[in-house]
Amino acid sequence: KCFYNLINKLSNVKLKSDASDFRTFRRSVAESILKLGEYHRFSKGIFAWVGYETKFIPYVACERNAGTTKWSFRKLFNYAVDGIIGYSTKPLRMATFMGVLTSFAAFVYLLVVFIQRLAYGIDVPGYASTIILILFLGGVQLLCIGIIGEYVGRIFEQSKQRPIYIAKEVLDYHK
Repeated sequence: KCFYNLINKLSNVKLKSDASDFRTFRRSVAESILKLGEYHRFSKGIFAWVGYETKFIPYVACERNAGTTKWSFRKLFNYAVDGIIGYSTKPLRMATFMGVLTSFAAFVYLLVVFIQRLAYGIDVPGYASTIILILFLGGVQLLCIGIIGEYVGRIFEQSKQRPIYIAKEVLDYHK
């Protein structure tokens, strides 16, 4: 449930939390899915991304008669990370936000130190300026990494070569 809440906040594709991986499709849906040439295929995301109308049929899953699941916690975690990476660039945007926030904090701290310097003098020479420089440069670096991340995210989106749209139905009026 935590994963579905997280990915639905980070992604434009909305996933239903209790949906099974077992699906049946019309031919047009299957063809749309097969046109996606992605290597790392997060199936739940792909099913939602193609955008066809979906009907969920509730059922009670029976216990497994034989064997055990091949999905360990580690495999499920890696699958979840693939889903977040494949369907969201918001984590990259967080670096930009953190860079701006850190640089702003450095500026505020600079003002505090300046006011303290005027009012009380210096307790430890060089300490405040060192901390301010570290905060400011760290913020600038995060901001730059975030900007680069935005470009990398767009390149990543383009590299998947997903179609701009999928036609649900083609009408032919010339018959």
